Amino acid sequence: MPVVGEPNLPAATSVPADKAEPTVSGEKCGQTRGPDGALQVVIFPGSHVSCPDALTVAHAFGPLMAQGTEQQVQGWDCGPSQIVGVLAKCAKGSDTFGFLAD
Repeated sequence: MPVVGEPNLPAATSVPADKAEPTVSGEKCGQTRGPDGALQVVIFPGSHVSCPDALTVAHAFGPLMAQGTEQQVQGWDCGPSQIVGVLAKCAKGSDTFGFLAD
């Protein structure tokens, strides 16, 4: 009985730039629940909000995120993000943190 071999494919060495996952810099604070599962909370560079404060707002905003509209949460403006790779964001003055798929 003949044996059919596996296809001989070249090894993947890189992902095209337009298909690569975006890199978002900042301080990772932990996870919160989003509409479709866990999200990573990241404080963006230049922000002075603490991780505990960001997580408090993130936990309050998580259930509202599915609405897809701007929300006022504990003095923060939270809503959809225009940053590639960031699902949503919260901002208060010059402080900003975002939500990334985990």
